[in-house]
Amino acid sequence: MKRVSSKRFVRVLAVMAVVFAAALAAWPAWAAETPDLSSFKVPGAENQTYYINVFLTGVEFWKGVYDGFKAAADQLGVKVEYGGTPEYDATLQVTSFEQMLAKKPAGICTHPISESNLTDSIDKAAELGVPVATMYIDAPDSARIGFWGTDTTIEGEYAADLLVKAIGESGEIAIIERPQENVARRITAFKTKLEKSYPNIKIVASGFAEGDQTKATELTAQMLQAHPNIKGMVAFSAVEAVGAIVAKEETGSDMAIITYELEPAVIDAIREGKVYATIGHDSFSNGYWSLVALYCSYNKLNNSYTNDWSLNRAYTPTPIINIFDNLVVTKENVDHIKTPEW
Repeated sequence: MKRVSSKRFVRVLAVMAVVFAAALAAWPAWAAETPDLSSFKVPGAENQTYYINVFLTGVEFWKGVYDGFKAAADQLGVKVEYGGTPEYDATLQVTSFEQMLAKKPAGICTHPISESNLTDSIDKAAELGVPVATMYIDAPDSARIGFWGTDTTIEGEYAADLLVKAIGESGEIAIIERPQENVARRITAFKTKLEKSYPNIKIVASGFAEGDQTKATELTAQMLQAHPNIKGMVAFSAVEAVGAIVAKEETGSDMAIITYELEPAVIDAIREGKVYATIGHDSFSNGYWSLVALYCSYNKLNNSYTNDWSLNRAYTPTPIINIFDNLVVTKENVDHIKTPEW
């Protein structure tokens, strides 16, 4: 029987203890009181740096993810960096990913623009011994170690049900879409739910704002001018919702707005009655657990049946599909929500 070194065994036990203790203390991270996790420490390798790679890097949504990423890094004694591309551009994201890979990281957590744009880069990382975790959009044909995200079908159905609570079971509505794959699945589920359960709600206007708040304002104003009887709107991302709020106020519309994510501007708008509801989730935990998985994979702390995960993409010792629950925020529970800060 192969002997396990005492040093490695102690480290495995330490990581397990930290993860278990932090799990009890940290959930839910979106509650009014976020626990101080700094007291949980495990000896780490200070020369290990883990990266987050995303697109639209300036969007506030990533704050919660990066907070969780940093919290796990502090406990494990490693370094982290945040980056990617400020644009919604698949080619630029590949470039930013390759630049991170050239820095010889210990691991990368990424939100691909699509299921395929980073596949080759992730495979290249695996060949170099660099584990990659995906979030929100998976890269299922790549050598990624696992996926952390949400159930987009449930998210879409939630929006339909919330819209009915806000405007009733009939009326004209508008939607602001986004082409990225996880949001597109969310939109499909929303439309399917309307057709099956609420056929008297009609989508009379739709469009894309490309993740741009100003474009969302202009688009919403055009929709309201062309269809003054619009009773509700679903903005399938928070950036677009913030733009829609401006147009709503400028035109004097009383339409109900449903959106996604827990951005501070959206939470404030719910408190002020400008947004009816938002559908979010614990992005802190998403960042936290992806870093823990990358750390375990890089340091080979959980390779029970293989000596090297990168040699066999059909097998990974990390749970592959990790789905987080959703949180619906309305005026009734908004005061219990704490938004992340950089």
